[in-house]
Amino acid sequence: SANDSVDVSQVIKLEDDGPAVNLVLNDSAELRLDETDNDADDLAAGGILATNSLAAAAYLTTNDASFGTDGQAGASPTVWSLALTGANAAGVDSGLDDAATNGNVMLFVVNSTTIVGKAGDPDGPVVMSITIDDETGELTVVQDRAVEHNDPLDHDEDGLSSAMMNSGLVAAVRTVTDGDGDSANDSVDVSQVIKLEDDGPDTTLDLKAGAEVRVDESLGQNGAPE
Repeated sequence: SANDSVDVSQVIKLEDDGPAVNLVLNDSAELRLDETDNDADDLAAGGILATNSLAAAAYLTTNDASFGTDGQAGASPTVWSLALTGANAAGVDSGLDDAATNGNVMLFVVNSTTIVGKAGDPDGPVVMSITIDDETGELTVVQDRAVEHNDPLDHDEDGLSSAMMNSGLVAAVRTVTDGDGDSANDSVDVSQVIKLEDDGPDTTLDLKAGAEVRVDESLGQNGAPE
């Protein structure tokens, strides 16, 4: 007899079944804040002007994930975060302007779940903060200072003229990880989901009861010649 052999150990290739995630933005989703002080979305005079939150189910029409045959990671299989396009030390111009200083509201990354907007530069006062819950994807915005609005004919601007950031700046990101450590992510642009309503001037006039301006048409009265 005779024999020979070949090593087939690495002829066998086992492909992975990695995770996948798919997010689709709800185009009609809105996270509205009214910068009127001491109203329903801040409940106190002074301090913040407004705060509001929006669940992932409200700003997404699709929020799907699969982990394949490896299953979910044992810890933190889903993590939500925020991403800022063009993030840098000098900040990213949001397209909003601070009402008190007329300075650009510049965006800065604080950490994976928080982005702040400051008036003018990194040392400027905080105008707004955007956060995301890393487990649920819920968005929360806190507005500390008023921003400029562009419709002089609408003092409230609670509709189409509400102030918004430029599109393409702030993204909500979902990252999923499977049982052997592979990860995948998807994101949606939430920049213009956030809408800031105005708190314009208001005035009220009431006529004083009994007030009169009298004119006497008699000659020689009220400075008239005789």
